[in-house]
Amino acid sequence: TRSLHSCSFSPKLAHLPSARSLHRRGCVGHLPRVCCVVSMDKVKPVVKAADEEEELVDPLDTLREKCRAEGKCASFGEKLQECNDRVNSRSQTLETCEEELFDFLHCVDHCASKDIFKHLK
Repeated sequence: TRSLHSCSFSPKLAHLPSARSLHRRGCVGHLPRVCCVVSMDKVKPVVKAADEEEELVDPLDTLREKCRAEGKCASFGEKLQECNDRVNSRSQTLETCEEELFDFLHCVDHCASKDIFKHLK
């Protein structure tokens, strides 16, 4: 993992830095009239944060919330809630509400998929 650093393409050898000065700058080797090779373990990336970063909001989550509350998906949500209430009220049951859950999730994803590409860059 090495990179090029301090490139010097001068035709005169006198303009090249000495091996000692290259070593002080972190160079681990060099070729005459070419570039200094720097070890990547000495490179530290710098990330500058914005003054006030806004909280990123996933547009898919927003669309799903909208779809859950509207029209056909809301009726599937009500059926799922009724099933959950029925299952939770019993101590022993084999019912799992799997069909209602899949219908609800399919409806929400289908509704959100219509508009998601408008929000992507």
